[in-house]
Amino acid sequence: WPETPQGNAQLLEDLATMDAAFANSLWRVHYEMPVEDLQWLNFSYAGVELEPGGEDREVDETNKSRYVRLCCKAVLLQQARRHLKAFAEGFYDVLPEEFAHGMP
Repeated sequence: WPETPQGNAQLLEDLATMDAAFANSLWRVHYEMPVEDLQWLNFSYAGVELEPGGEDREVDETNKSRYVRLCCKAVLLQQARRHLKAFAEGFYDVLPEEFAHGMP
């Protein structure tokens, strides 16, 4: 996802395939939320800082695109990790882990 308006739009589209409600909320932050309402947001998601010092950094008009981008990436990567973990667990149910480590 390039750091361009098109890349940001693609991130929101990709997120919408997994969580349409959250993608819609982020779309509203980016395009519709009044400046005075942005002050209630900071650079964290689900208790995790999106960047160092994110808990103390307010979202404003100048950085809301970055906030939306970081939120999208955090959710998409979290989902990917969860799916890969489930795949690995299922794989090791079929093929014991000891055999996989001995393979070339």
